[in-house]
Amino acid sequence: MLDTWTAIDFETANNDRGSACAVGLVRVSGTRVVERYSTLIRPPRAVDFFSFHNTAVHGITAQDVAGAPAWEQVHADIVEFADGSPLVAHNAAFDVGVLRQACAHSGMAHPEWDYACTLALSRRTWGRLPDHKLPTVCAHIGHTLSAHHRADADAEAAAHVLLAAMDHHGTACLLELSGASGLPLAHLPAGAPVAAPAPAVRSGGGEDRFSRWQRQARSPLPQASPDADPDGPLFGQVVCISGDLPEQGTVRVGVGRGLR
Repeated sequence: MLDTWTAIDFETANNDRGSACAVGLVRVSGTRVVERYSTLIRPPRAVDFFSFHNTAVHGITAQDVAGAPAWEQVHADIVEFADGSPLVAHNAAFDVGVLRQACAHSGMAHPEWDYACTLALSRRTWGRLPDHKLPTVCAHIGHTLSAHHRADADAEAAAHVLLAAMDHHGTACLLELSGASGLPLAHLPAGAPVAAPAPAVRSGGGEDRFSRWQRQARSPLPQASPDADPDGPLFGQVVCISGDLPEQGTVRVGVGRGLR
């Protein structure tokens, strides 16, 4: 029976899923936590920049991971820690995607994994909750989520969510829970070394597109043109144009006379 499994949670440095910068692991045997592991990670070189957005979520910076082990070492530690047991994660598609993408960026193979998603399981088990985000589910089951978006805390929370679901369904192992909830384990096939995919879009100086938008949004707005027509329909208004625009030059909007 699948009575041993490993809860896992990753944090990433930027919007590329392979930019792993932290991982938390919690190994469960039966209904008891038997081992824990967590570490910061130096992301694969192709995606080793930190975006303003991601750092704002988890607080990890490039300086924090400067002396951390590289992905190759951490991946070996994950494989050894899990020892062939299934993985469990809240929104498991993300965490399994990190495993696959970080290996691709590093030109590495990865083993096959069976895995369960506590987000999908929570929707099946506690359908009347207002949402099934990790803090909401933890509050419902009585688990204190000490530091959301810290990898060790989120892995611990995912483990307790699955244990609570086992208790709710009256099951004693992951295989029984899969049958009782109607959610079969998902499977990630083993992957051979492949060419790394294109890294996340970033401009010079290690800045990704989201961070560039954040910087530009904090820039002072230009003053109205002295030649603008005060009777124009947009005179005195702020015009927002979405999408990527040139860093230099003037964008003209042809509404009214002299508006830019």
